[in-house]
Amino acid sequence: MDNENNESEIFRSSSSNDDEPTLDLDLNALQQLASSRLNRHCVHTRRLTKGLYNEIYLLQFEAGPDCIARLSCDLNHPAAKFASEVATMKYIAQNTSIKVPEPNCRHVALEEIGCLYMDSMTSTFRIGPIVDPVFYVEGRNAIPSSAGPFRSMQELFDALIQKEKNFFEIHGVQELMKKQKMDQITAASQVANLIEQMITLQAKLFKPFDKSIDQKPFFLVHGDFDAQNILVERSVNDEIKIVGIIDWEFSRTGTLWNLCQYPIWIQEVEEPFRNLTDLEVQECYEKQKLREFFHGEMVAKLGSRSGQILEMKKRDSRIKKLEDMFTYMVHSFAGLQGLLESFFYRYGSELANVHFDDPIVEYFWEDIIKVQIPPKRAITYLLSKDELLLNRIMEEVPFHYIASVYYELKSNGYNFSWQQASTIAFYMWKNEGKNDPQFMNVAV
Repeated sequence: MDNENNESEIFRSSSSNDDEPTLDLDLNALQQLASSRLNRHCVHTRRLTKGLYNEIYLLQFEAGPDCIARLSCDLNHPAAKFASEVATMKYIAQNTSIKVPEPNCRHVALEEIGCLYMDSMTSTFRIGPIVDPVFYVEGRNAIPSSAGPFRSMQELFDALIQKEKNFFEIHGVQELMKKQKMDQITAASQVANLIEQMITLQAKLFKPFDKSIDQKPFFLVHGDFDAQNILVERSVNDEIKIVGIIDWEFSRTGTLWNLCQYPIWIQEVEEPFRNLTDLEVQECYEKQKLREFFHGEMVAKLGSRSGQILEMKKRDSRIKKLEDMFTYMVHSFAGLQGLLESFFYRYGSELANVHFDDPIVEYFWEDIIKVQIPPKRAITYLLSKDELLLNRIMEEVPFHYIASVYYELKSNGYNFSWQQASTIAFYMWKNEGKNDPQFMNVAV
């Protein structure tokens, strides 16, 4: 390992604040296993850091490069998790130029949603059940449920909802009686209501899951594609080059929808009810330019459909809310009940409402009314006028009216700030009832 002392210091500092309990390991046995496996003498090993599921150890050898050992912290992971991870790395090594931990096999067509597995006798890949903690932690492993593979995202989410429905049908009453001290009749009534909500959700899933989302081919989706799992090196010209990607556990195949999302550091984060400083305005402008660049790169590499999906995600957060509910963690009864109530509050029992994942819309949702926004030319003209003070606008125009204009602008594809929407709402409010054709059809 090059620059061993410097890198060791970096690893040491990165784990210095890690007070979590460590694995009780026989380090001598680990060294012997590494020596036997790699046919080189391992002379030293030490813990570097730990993540949510694994601990990382540095293995140093008498000759040749040093290695990193990743050891699982959770002995409850099913064997299929490790089999799928190894198969995924083998698939990546053979079918792409991405450098992965060293694991020769034939190509498979990716036309289902699931995890990759490999037949060791024939060296062929297949797509099998999804390995994910939501299918086996907190007692879910004892509940009959399908883990795939699935032919569509709707089919996947139907199975996720069914799994939770089965779980609470069996354990819901007991949980409420134990944790919330309910009597059996009340608990049974609440469980019945929760089950009914999930049945309704299953029946209406076709609404958010447009069939175009499941267009083939599917893609291999990394389970934790973030900075800590991307290995880079700096060249002599001071350029950064990606040299490998690690941590392929919980990776699976998925649709283009799963790949189309802006990196978190360029996502739009708005504090709606205050004027931004010049520096903040400049940062928002730069993030917008980076999103436009990212959008262009996605379209260039994955086709126009990727750009459409990015826009769809910005306009409609129904699928994102379902992902938040069923793919990231398992919930207690009260947790799931609250999430379901919030979901139906946003989208109605028919799941037909378009409700943006936006703090302004969230705050004013109950008070939003239908308004008719001006034509694009009129909007452009209004925003070109002298800027009004936000405080003045909010003194003269009702909050719910501004929020309704903001929502209607978003619904029509505009990406205006609260300040800009407030300016438009101000002139609309002043024109309310006048039906001034010069206002609605103003020439720029």
